[in-house]
Amino acid sequence: MTISIHDKWTIGAITLIISIYFLFVLFFSIEYVRVYRKSNSLASTLVHQNPNNARVNLYLSIRNIYSYLVAHKFFLNVLLYITFILVSIPFVGINTANVISPNDWNLIGIAARLGYLASGMFFISFFFSLKNNPFSLMLFSSHEKMNYLHRQLSVIALLIGMIHGFCFLLWSAKNYKPLLTDKITLYGYAIGSLIIIIFISNLPYYRKHYYEFFFATHHLCSAGFLFLIWRHHPESIKYMRLCMVMYLFDRCCRLFRSIKNRCQFDFFILDVNLIYMKAKKPKHSFFSLPWAAGNHIYINIPFLSYWQVHPFTMLNIPTDDYIELIVVVRSGFTKRLNDYLRYPESTTGYEGNQARQILPYNKVRNYSAITEEGIQSNIDLSLPLTMNGCLKSLTALVDGPYGPISNPCTIYSNVLLLSGGVGVSYTMPIMRDLIINKSKAISIKFVWSCRSAKLLELFYKILEFSLNQSHAKLEIICHLTSISISHRDLPIISSKQVGNCKLQIVKGRPDFNWYIKNFADEVKEQTFCMTACGSNALLKTVKNAVTENIRSTSDLYQHYEEL
Repeated sequence: MTISIHDKWTIGAITLIISIYFLFVLFFSIEYVRVYRKSNSLASTLVHQNPNNARVNLYLSIRNIYSYLVAHKFFLNVLLYITFILVSIPFVGINTANVISPNDWNLIGIAARLGYLASGMFFISFFFSLKNNPFSLMLFSSHEKMNYLHRQLSVIALLIGMIHGFCFLLWSAKNYKPLLTDKITLYGYAIGSLIIIIFISNLPYYRKHYYEFFFATHHLCSAGFLFLIWRHHPESIKYMRLCMVMYLFDRCCRLFRSIKNRCQFDFFILDVNLIYMKAKKPKHSFFSLPWAAGNHIYINIPFLSYWQVHPFTMLNIPTDDYIELIVVVRSGFTKRLNDYLRYPESTTGYEGNQARQILPYNKVRNYSAITEEGIQSNIDLSLPLTMNGCLKSLTALVDGPYGPISNPCTIYSNVLLLSGGVGVSYTMPIMRDLIINKSKAISIKFVWSCRSAKLLELFYKILEFSLNQSHAKLEIICHLTSISISHRDLPIISSKQVGNCKLQIVKGRPDFNWYIKNFADEVKEQTFCMTACGSNALLKTVKNAVTENIRSTSDLYQHYEEL
């Protein structure tokens, strides 16, 4: 098979992107080893000698600039687009000159090269969108972090495709070619229409508030792109075939995993807009593969809908023998689930489905386990929920777990965990994992801003239990921000201290700026990991506080998860 010059340059562009990715993998591997050795040295000697090494300070400064760009995506996007434009110039200019008049641009040659590049970028962006993505494992990350590359490469592919279309239209107009009857051109118009639709549906407002609309539109448009690009030009078929093979492989893996991981979940209505789910972890499933605290799963409840799949962060760590989830009721799937739990008579199920059974409280499954040392490591969190009296059981298909195969915080000497509301579902498993699995951490500070008193009651037992398990200095501060309720009105909740570990329940909003500044002053030159999970407003506050209070030579790792 003969490979055209345009294919060669397109393959070169794809190879360049993958090579840059492998350079990042190498950088992260070196960084992991460096932090591990530094934290291990501190854990063994309790005193870390940090000479004023100019090379180390320069390295940390460059790394913190990179961390700033990652945390502030706007600047990273601008830098990425500028870099891509500068790098892509050779791919467009070479071997596209006019053979008759070399001093003139060959417009159709430029348009053809851009069309090939757009197909190649569509293929590589499609690859980074897959849930079963081997590249994410190389960075100890998860597929959703690869979504940044997927989105930006998709934007680049669409922009190149639009420029390709405009160049072709300009060439056709200059040469009096048909613009309304040519089959290739008509398919190009259809692709342009899909670009407009997918751009609108991907706006942050629709992604957050109308997730199901975004999900359906995104997948339909992706399938439409595959079909239309396939029909648009025969030279693009090979790239679309690769996309289809990857998509089918990923979907088959997810379908098999979901059926294998099916669970019977117990449901509690925790608060006005909060639902608590609990199920026994499958014994023989993909949960036996490596996964870490903070991982998430995709839930499908056939009783409510066969087609809707939603992601939820697990409250558990790998040593637990159960799965727990907190669901925030918004719209669509979560609203229908809430309506069914509250008003089961108004929900029409499928014939033969026995999921409507209401279980008495004394039949709630107990998934607590005793460790070899005789310490109960899996806290039974069902007890505080008896006041709701609304418990049902439904079968769910579970796709996952997805996420890093190891907790990235375990190699750092000092860990600061910040969360707001149900963002605790991400930070609390990380804290438990640091405590139970004997990490390198010598100091852990856990700050949680909580509006729901019932949510605080639910997690209070496990927070209290963590005081007795911690091998490091542990400080837990829970801010109850509800105006109508004081923690003094909750008899089971109180501040406690066990050795150098303490749990504080305070009223009012947390000052994250003060917490970050204070913790940074304490750790000085030691390795320092900060993880935050919450709303976009909370993350913006935390990022600004980091920018104001962290020195350029601080040995800091930042990680953010948005609800």
